Amino acid sequence: MGAIGIAAMGNVTARADDDGLYAGLSLGQIRQSINAQDPVSYDPTSGRFSPGVLVSSSHDSLGGALSLGYRLNQYFAAELSFLNTGTAENTYSFSNSASVVTASRVSGPVLSLLPSYSFGGSFRGYLRAGVLFAHKKSSQATALGEFAITYGDTSWVGGVGAEYSLSEHWNMNLEYLRSGALDEPVGSSDHLTAVTLGVNYKF
Repeated sequence: MGAIGIAAMGNVTARADDDGLYAGLSLGQIRQSINAQDPVSYDPTSGRFSPGVLVSSSHDSLGGALSLGYRLNQYFAAELSFLNTGTAENTYSFSNSASVVTASRVSGPVLSLLPSYSFGGSFRGYLRAGVLFAHKKSSQATALGEFAITYGDTSWVGGVGAEYSLSEHWNMNLEYLRSGALDEPVGSSDHLTAVTLGVNYKF
């Protein structure tokens, strides 16, 4: 899910009587908390493996989501979104002067239920409870080339947001989103957090 903006996402119609179909776009800062093991390098002289030293990292990136949803009534909406986190990177150096750049990018659909409450007028607060079907691309780049592999994983997604009605058909929303652990590759236990700003259109 950078969850996640993560989703990163969140589009609930602002009027209690505006049941029906809507579509939306959200953008924001998505952070990938990467807990993968540091890469190691084999030294044939000593016959030992030496760990890399982390010299720089960038886990925050611009991401967002496209959404299609349906407001069932004034209290609930169901939504299908496609999340793209952007890329998080770590750069490592080794004792033999080699360097490795590891990168991670998460994308995939999110299926959510959004309970909400109207505060009257043009404001509504809402929660998000959903499932992220993640495609996680992990790569390592060295002087010899780049190796990349894509993993499939599933995680819960939760969020809280507020929205404001701009007109009969348009509203905007602000949302905080978080995912559960993405455990692929084994031992990574990554998760997403995001703060996004979005707009949606009620058909």
